[in-house]
This record gives sequence, C-alpha cells and structure tokens, in this order.
Amino acid sequence: EAYQHKDTDKLPVRIKKTKVVEVPLFVGILQYKGYYLLHKRPNRGLLRSMWEFPSLEMVSAFEDGERGLEELVQALGFDLSLQPVLVKEITHVFSHRKWFMKAF
Repeated sequence: EAYQHKDTDKLPVRIKKTKVVEVPLFVGILQYKGYYLLHKRPNRGLLRSMWEFPSLEMVSAFEDGERGLEELVQALGFDLSLQPVLVKEITHVFSHRKWFMKAF
C-alpha cells in the first residue's frame, strides 16, 4: 500500500527511543533475629505495590556507601549499630531506567 501511494520513504514510522535514565540506589538488607525488613512500594509508578528491601535513591554517583546507608537507616527511623558490609552490586535495566544498586 505504501508503494502504491509512493510513501515508501515515510513508512514504517520510526518511534524515537526514550533516553535511559541511570539511577544509583542504596539498598539496605536489614536482618534481626532471622527477620528481614521489607518495604511495600507505592500503588503508583514503577513496580507499584511490590515488596522490596528498603532503598534510597541517590542524586549523585556512589561516593560513600556508608554515608548512603546511614541516610537510609535514619530515614527508616533506626540507629546503625554495626559496620555495614557491601553484599553485592547489582545492575537492573528497565526500558527507560537503569538501576545501579549497592546492597548493604
């Protein structure tokens, strides 16, 4: 049909890809007597209503893991009494976001 209407240079319509936003996250794996602290995400947005370990989105790149973890723990209303240990660094790519996570 495009050939008949001489529109072959216009079809198929190409959709511009959205830019992938890179997001650094600190993730706190908090355990006490065999229990883990989980947080339920809001009912809107990305991964709505799913359960996760508490996390804190950082504006800048990872500079100081301990400081980021302290901010996360304070935001939850707890005191950090132990030295944090980096458990794992994880990257997860969505269609429009790329999470760089440091789990402590």
